[in-house]
Amino acid sequence: MLKHKKIVFPEVDLSHDEGAPEWDGVSQVQTVLIQRGVCARAWEFYKEDWVRVVEEYEADPDDFHNAWHYLDGHPIYWKFDQSVNVAEWPPNHLHRLHHDRGISRCVDIIVVRVNPKNKTIEDDESKNTATRVWYETGQMDLLPRDYEFDPRGQHQWHDWKIDGGAPTMEKAIIKLARRVWKKYGNDRRYAEKTLGVRDAGKSGNETTSGADGDVPATWELHDPAHSLRSAGDSGADPAILDQDG
Repeated sequence: MLKHKKIVFPEVDLSHDEGAPEWDGVSQVQTVLIQRGVCARAWEFYKEDWVRVVEEYEADPDDFHNAWHYLDGHPIYWKFDQSVNVAEWPPNHLHRLHHDRGISRCVDIIVVRVNPKNKTIEDDESKNTATRVWYETGQMDLLPRDYEFDPRGQHQWHDWKIDGGAPTMEKAIIKLARRVWKKYGNDRRYAEKTLGVRDAGKSGNETTSGADGDVPATWELHDPAHSLRSAGDSGADPAILDQDG
């Protein structure tokens, strides 16, 4: 059992919740958004569901089911999708919110064979006899940000300090969920706090790195095409943190 960490939810816009006929002309969502108050009810359900997932995870973090659903719904993977083309919706409107499927969207996994003595892939393939499940992940920008390299960009980031691996998929998910819980807690407060901060992995020893929107030194843009699959290894080398403990 883990000591409970507080949950603070992001601010969500619940406007345009009057029901029909105000939704006339929005045909793709008309069928599900015709009842007054649907936004408010949905947001309460999302919050209650995350509280339940957290309670189950913290009660038994070594359970694969609990760890999977904790990772899959973690708020560091939430985003308000600005591609939803309904001009009346504010940027943080509830119906733009992606609050689930965090694993498929934001966790990169590959199965490799490594040298069991050092958990790295050797050029001499005869030494690679142990199977490992390597993973990497990082937070998704909740809303677009004015990055110097991409004004109004909305990206997923690779936090290499929580890279790692395990001998099975179940153990990898359990291990990654624990690392996410330990570093980020149960909400987005630490993730948002460290945007524009150097050495984000050193809690309590943080220094500013310049203008708001700079890339933290412990993060890099997540690029699955050039990460774990590029050479059976990521640029951050998950083998460095690939331990069974």
